[in-house]
Amino acid sequence: LHRWTERLQRYMSSRKSGSEDGEGGETTPSAADDTTCDDADGTCAPEWTVDEGAGTKDKEEDEDSEDDSHMAIAAQYYRKAAEEHKSARANFNLGFMHEWGLGLTQDFPLAKRHYDMAGEDGSNVAAAIALRAMDLHQRAVKLGMMLKDYGEG
Repeated sequence: LHRWTERLQRYMSSRKSGSEDGEGGETTPSAADDTTCDDADGTCAPEWTVDEGAGTKDKEEDEDSEDDSHMAIAAQYYRKAAEEHKSARANFNLGFMHEWGLGLTQDFPLAKRHYDMAGEDGSNVAAAIALRAMDLHQRAVKLGMMLKDYGEG
């Protein structure tokens, strides 16, 4: 669990700093509308392109860009499993990915929708816990945004 937490933190920090530092080799979505499916509900993975800038990538950056593409591919498969097989696990994973912005756009209402679908039968306690935790996460993000706006103004 500790290793996964470290990878998640490294992934999140690289996503925040990747667009600001301008170093090459970052994997980024080519455009907001470029997705690999026709749905506009936000569950589609973006088309990924690699920016071949002048910067040199080290091993950690290689892992991060590989993680980005793997997250986008995983989202596609989770979406397919959720739609075709009504998989509670796939819906839970899509909810988690939307909550944290992993391979998908961070979208709390959509994350809630997937968590709700994962817990429809009432037997998925993890979905109920995730909904409560997501509520706290959403409030923390909103508070952080308000404090950032207050500090700039």
